[in-house]
Amino acid sequence: MQWLSRYQQALVVDWQQGRLPHALIFSGAEGVGKQALANWLVAVLACLRPNLRSASPADIACGQCKACLLLKQQGHPDHQQLTSATKMIGVDDIRSANRLFEKTAQLGNMRTLVINHSDKMTISAANALLKTLEEPSENCYLLLLTDAAKLLLPTIISRCRVIHIQPLQSDDAITNNQHIHQLNAADLALQQTLLEIEQQLQQFLLTGQGLVKLAQHIHQQPQGLGWLEKIVVSWLKQTHQWQIASGVMSQLSAETISVCYQQIINCRKCIKQHNQANQAFMIEQLLTEIEQAVKAGAQLHGNI
Repeated sequence: MQWLSRYQQALVVDWQQGRLPHALIFSGAEGVGKQALANWLVAVLACLRPNLRSASPADIACGQCKACLLLKQQGHPDHQQLTSATKMIGVDDIRSANRLFEKTAQLGNMRTLVINHSDKMTISAANALLKTLEEPSENCYLLLLTDAAKLLLPTIISRCRVIHIQPLQSDDAITNNQHIHQLNAADLALQQTLLEIEQQLQQFLLTGQGLVKLAQHIHQQPQGLGWLEKIVVSWLKQTHQWQIASGVMSQLSAETISVCYQQIINCRKCIKQHNQANQAFMIEQLLTEIEQAVKAGAQLHGNI
């Protein structure tokens, strides 16, 4: 991935000059190189014999010392990677990961934590991570990887340096760019599906119609309930003026939306605990509960 070299060079300069922030967000479409860049930076920070005179940033980590070898074997005691491609990252996951920064480094003096799909953190998980961001330990580095940085809490973003990764636009990167265009097309398709679900949900809450169709749409998506949770989290951000409010949610309080959020969490836990559960029916029941909570909130606050 030729386009990563310019990001590597900038990070190396900051590292050598002592200006590398303790928390970074690598943002970009799936497949653009976020994981590769994170792996490279972790290797540079962990290497016990870095080649600081290397002409190429990719060759700074020696690849032969004990730290480099342990990283290749995924057994470095001072490095942890947290990932969840199919489910939300919960508060217990973050608390467990945070313990890495509470310990003394066992090899060298650097500790690194990579959280992939960081936009999948629940609000409770994000708040638990905030404590680490607000009181960073010395020689500890946190790397958040995400395809959708806008879904991260603004309080998280404000405490990190955000690096948006984009491929080169040059003749010698045509093949790679074609690959990225395909990835971007797939990403746009997912965003369109997410938008459709949100529009159907708002229409259902406004009119009470389309319950079965909406439930089926959510059920047919591999991460349908996760997307529903993201939608409600984005609405909660709107109530705190982190985003511009729109639609029916602009008329509701944070308390009402929080109730909806908790209903989704409860539903996901129930489905996880009962593998043979009729998920389509449970999603319909969940949507009905959300509708009732919205109606109760509207009556209580006199908004709609």
